[in-house]
Amino acid sequence: MRIAFVSLATAVAALNMPATAQGTKLNARSAEKAVSVRQSLYDVIGWNIGGLSAIARGRVPYDAEKVSTNSERLAQLGAMIPDAFAADTRAFDLETDARAKIWDEFDQFMALAADMTAAAQQVQAYAEAGDESAAKAAIQDLAATCKSCHQAYRKD
Repeated sequence: MRIAFVSLATAVAALNMPATAQGTKLNARSAEKAVSVRQSLYDVIGWNIGGLSAIARGRVPYDAEKVSTNSERLAQLGAMIPDAFAADTRAFDLETDARAKIWDEFDQFMALAADMTAAAQQVQAYAEAGDESAAKAAIQDLAATCKSCHQAYRKD
């Protein structure tokens, strides 16, 4: 997993460099890559939050190590969201669940990403402290940050 995470982080960093350079315009290939990186990022986020949700809902037994690991990953992945969305791809006809208003309301979108990161860090802190009930409640708070962003910035 660490290799895949490093590869994703490298891809996000590489994508961000040309897309945010002053005066640089995206071409169709760069825009497609930007969307692909974003979708990959959210696939990994979903994979990690899914495991936490199953624990919080009692579908699988509580596992403090898994909660700590998944929430740590989510905090790291959440910190990648600003780079992943630095490239404004609205000018291209691409299949994406991202609403165009992300770039009109970029500061609000980034605030929600920061909320997710902070919530994931809180889950990790409770898991590492051995507080199962607080960790489960914090997972619900984390899921709420995801939901609020999806309602505002994800197409149905």
